[in-house]
Amino acid sequence: LIKNLKEDDIMKHVLKFGKKLLSLTLVFVMLMSFIPDLKSLIYADEPISYLDWNDTNKELEEKTISDYTVVASGDDLNLANDGWYVVNSDVTINNRITLDANGTAHLILCDDCTLNASKGITVNYGQTLNIYGQTKRTGTLIADARSLSSRSGIGGDMANGGTVTINGGKVTAIAGNYSAGIGNGGQYTNGGTVTINGGTVTATGGNSGLGIGKGPYGSNNGILTLNADGMKLYGDSSSPARTLRATGPQENVETRYRYMKAEPYVAVNSVLLDPSTLSVDYDKVDANYVLTATISPANADDQKVKWSVIKGGDNGEVKLYTDAGCTEGNEVGTDATETKTVYVKGTHAGTATVTATSNADNTKSATCTVTVNKIDPTVTAPTGKTNLVYTGEAQELVEGGSAEGGTMQYSTDGTNYSTTVPTGTNAGNYTVYYKVVGDENHNDTEPICLPVTIAKQPAAPSELTDKQKPAPNTELIYSAEPQELVSKPAERPNGYDKVLYRLSDTEDWKKDVPIGTNAGTYNVQVKY
Repeated sequence: LIKNLKEDDIMKHVLKFGKKLLSLTLVFVMLMSFIPDLKSLIYADEPISYLDWNDTNKELEEKTISDYTVVASGDDLNLANDGWYVVNSDVTINNRITLDANGTAHLILCDDCTLNASKGITVNYGQTLNIYGQTKRTGTLIADARSLSSRSGIGGDMANGGTVTINGGKVTAIAGNYSAGIGNGGQYTNGGTVTINGGTVTATGGNSGLGIGKGPYGSNNGILTLNADGMKLYGDSSSPARTLRATGPQENVETRYRYMKAEPYVAVNSVLLDPSTLSVDYDKVDANYVLTATISPANADDQKVKWSVIKGGDNGEVKLYTDAGCTEGNEVGTDATETKTVYVKGTHAGTATVTATSNADNTKSATCTVTVNKIDPTVTAPTGKTNLVYTGEAQELVEGGSAEGGTMQYSTDGTNYSTTVPTGTNAGNYTVYYKVVGDENHNDTEPICLPVTIAKQPAAPSELTDKQKPAPNTELIYSAEPQELVSKPAERPNGYDKVLYRLSDTEDWKKDVPIGTNAGTYNVQVKY
């Protein structure tokens, strides 16, 4: 057919179709201008998840919904009764968001998405707004009505506040003058019913208004309920709210503070102790003997730990200190403490177990096995004696040593040791072994040997001088008392330091001068 048309006819048909298309486009644009709310809404049916409060289990649980409207940026937004609205991108609504009269609306804040309600959200008495977050709890709502007088961030519009339930996300509500951040709007109006089941909520009242509750001259603050176990509410007269005022679950929470913040209790998931094994020397102070406990998550509310030490079966023991010098008085006790880095000092050789336990949850803990090594004793070594000469009597072969942290022991055969300093009698060469047997905290030392010599006495002189000879005591008369039989020599031959005596061949030689008591004749034998 087209082939049979002339070129001019083709152009006429094209122009005619283009005019019809342009007319349809203009009509659509005009319709959109008369229905401004349509510019803020996109309808969708893909299932989306959200967190809702399970009042039976007393916890948030994940649900899904398919019939909802996606919120898009625009000037106006009205949340219809029983309507579900989803914020799945960063959205700004320029005017105050409204609800149907006596209506109930549901608003889902998707994770990592923000709804900026530039003039706040009206929830008057008789209206209900339920706000939901998702599992990451990072969806954000900012309802800022500071540019409007007598209007809450979320709640009354120059009226009593309605019902607001927050089930997650990050919600910030800032009121205009004489209004609550969440609650009433204007003077002489009352707060509404606010329930916080999860998420983080920051509410700031306008001039003379409360964070959550009512404005000036209102007779009723409304009702605030914290349902979640451990939900924390802070309140102060100055920003930011720092003082803990209440924890959930709790109903009829006091709300007389201009700045208020509610957030979930962050529990301790785990405790890590680094390192998990540590080797230290007994009684040594070393900055490297350190343990560090880490609580996860890092934003857990209770960051305190309790430290404990358990002796091993071999009596190993350590002490923990707050400083690297292990200063007396800085020992870490067993009470809960913010100190999560401690220094270890071994107080008894062996193994010990150090445990760091969460103060908030004693089922969360971590351990470190510490090995306390023995150290070498401090030794003052014995020395072999010199210039020993045979005397016929036992002589100590060494000057005794000493040890701190053990016991000095000696041996002359390298096998049998005792604490007695060894002696020698006969002239000759001796080998003395010594070692230290360490105590419970000190090592044994390896044996060390010392050579010692007892020299022979020099040969006796062929003739003794008169002074070198003992002299018999003459003119002895019986007196019934013992009397020395000879006088000691005035001097000794060179190299001889002892004179020995006996009265018969069967007696032992003695260095004491022999004595006699009875009358008679005595034969005294003398030798050097």
